Amino acid sequence: MPSGPSHSHSSGGHSSGGGGFSGGRSSFGGFYGGGMRHRHPIHMHFFGRTVIVSGARQVLMSVLSMFFIMACFFAFGMGLASSGNKSDAKENSIYLNLMQEDNVYYNNMINSAKAEDAEENGYYIATATFPTNIRYEYYSNDTTGIYYYGDYGDVKIFYIVYEYENSHYVNEITGEIETEIFIGETYAQFTKSQLRGLGGKINIAYTYDQSEGGWISINLDYPTEIYELKEYKMLYLETEGLLSSAKFLNTATIVSIVVAVALVVGLILNIVFAAKKSKKEAELEEQKTKAEIKEKEAKIDMIEEELKKKNRVCAYCGCTVPDGANKCPVCGASKYKKKK
Repeated sequence: MPSGPSHSHSSGGHSSGGGGFSGGRSSFGGFYGGGMRHRHPIHMHFFGRTVIVSGARQVLMSVLSMFFIMACFFAFGMGLASSGNKSDAKENSIYLNLMQEDNVYYNNMINSAKAEDAEENGYYIATATFPTNIRYEYYSNDTTGIYYYGDYGDVKIFYIVYEYENSHYVNEITGEIETEIFIGETYAQFTKSQLRGLGGKINIAYTYDQSEGGWISINLDYPTEIYELKEYKMLYLETEGLLSSAKFLNTATIVSIVVAVALVVGLILNIVFAAKKSKKEAELEEQKTKAEIKEKEAKIDMIEEELKKKNRVCAYCGCTVPDGANKCPVCGASKYKKKK
């Protein structure tokens, strides 16, 4: 049992030339938002040490962080779009395979309907009719007419929803043969010029399919080779375009991930360099502090030595020793004691 045209289930138009993707453009203007602002230094803990990031290194860290977030968004968006394209391509491939199978069925049906013993074998030919007005909405009911499918290059392609009299319909209740009006549709294969030549009429073949328990019809000018069918070509090109887009988006996703990883490495290196700089500055500060302490201690020792050489008397003769003198000016002794 053929699947038949599935235009009533369409959720959107088909695009010709490979079904490429497009999207809105985004701009990243006004980054600084109207002038530079004072940035407070960043304080962070790194292996038990507080690291302060400021100045040019702080600006670099902010820029790397911003681009990292952007790369993550790009990777997520590209991955999502790629997954969607692959899903659409998979659905299209399923329908393309069904169309290939249907091609064999419909050609056998048309050949059987054209045979001399066609009616004996349950195959019939009829003239179906349809309004000649063109509809651009998607077919979702039993409204007959010409429906727009899409563009094949610069040419608009249409399909037809037609009605025909089935004079071989068997009433399920009475069991009698009656004439009933049936609805059918073609695949998308007609241009405007071809439609004008039809004049609202099209020859069809129809038969009752026992496996499905229903009547099947198809237009007699349905192409012998599936590759001659415009709808098949358009869907095939769209599928190729979706797969090509998915491949490009996969590459873009990988590139975005690589960029994101590189930015993370850059952030880590920036922090490491800042930590090394902070450690070196701390060591220099410690050395400076130690040098200052030593200098102060030396000054204290010098002051104590100077104090020791003041207000003295000779330990032997008791004469006053001048400040700074190394010997008693009277007896020449070098032992002293403080004046009482």
